[in-house]
Amino acid sequence: MRSTSLALDSKDRPHIIFYADQRLVYAYRSESGWITEEVENVGFWLVGWPISLVLDSADRPHISYADLQTGALKYAVRRSFYEVFLPLILRNR
Repeated sequence: MRSTSLALDSKDRPHIIFYADQRLVYAYRSESGWITEEVENVGFWLVGWPISLVLDSADRPHISYADLQTGALKYAVRRSFYEVFLPLILRNR
């Protein structure tokens, strides 16, 4: 079973996090169309569920997700549109 999470930004544009092809993918609607970015190449089906997406006051994505194989809770944020996502381990078993 896979999870997705949806949030709307300050301009009511959708932002989505989902699992596809062994990757956690972040997608958002821009003025020119859909933009997709890889959050993490997880490579195993027990990573990425459940997932949660929140946008902060500057519309920056904050993503949390679980690694059910190791018991880790992970967090990824992109502080600017020029950065890549950096997944961090928040808690291990």
